[in-house]
Amino acid sequence: MPATDASRPRPSNSLSHRDLVDELLFYDASGETVHVLNGPARDIYLLCDGTRSIGDIAAWMFDHYEVDREIAAADARRMVDELVALGVLEEA
Repeated sequence: MPATDASRPRPSNSLSHRDLVDELLFYDASGETVHVLNGPARDIYLLCDGTRSIGDIAAWMFDHYEVDREIAAADARRMVDELVALGVLEEA
């Protein structure tokens, strides 16, 4: 189901990760698949702790990236949807 502004995503336990400060690396159980997050995608992931809503994350993006509120909200929802599909995030 697509993320809504009220969704409160959190990290999934199905992937292990490594924080390299500028980017996050996620590995599947076999270690054969790697996903890399950097820039805004990394920021969105780090804000997804199960307590913040997509609306909260979009507001943070608006404040830190100086983008239109509607674009920030659409980008946050799209990125969360992609990360859920990859198994990096899950719905709280």
